[in-house]
Amino acid sequence: MAEPIWRFERFVLRPLWVLLVIVLVTALASARWWWCGGAVVGFLYIGMIGQGLHPLQSAQGLTTGPLRGSEAEAEYHRLSYYVSLPRVSNAYTQVGIFCGTALGALLWSLADWRWYGAVALAIPCVIIVGAALKYAFHTTRLLTG
Repeated sequence: MAEPIWRFERFVLRPLWVLLVIVLVTALASARWWWCGGAVVGFLYIGMIGQGLHPLQSAQGLTTGPLRGSEAEAEYHRLSYYVSLPRVSNAYTQVGIFCGTALGALLWSLADWRWYGAVALAIPCVIIVGAALKYAFHTTRLLTG
């Protein structure tokens, strides 16, 4: 059972995807083209994170949805719990990088911070978000035994 992957998809990646859709629609409505580009890059990055979680699914299988379809069902039953944990743990780190980068970009562009101040706050955000997600979903305790 690949339960950690399914929980990560439902509770982390999907809310981030919805948030990016809101950012994209808002940016399009207010003609902020750089934010539109940032949202598109965010979609690609989240897609890369999700693709790394599903090693047994083809690109065509992922287009039907990573949690639905015959390939998703077969992957769910083939991957063991302990095989999926390192993949999910790595994905939490990548989500932390995404959130830290987004925070730095927000502070730099919307709050008019200097770039070095935004970077100085974004780096701890990367560490805190990645660690908090790993702790909240108990992946570190299960990986170490």
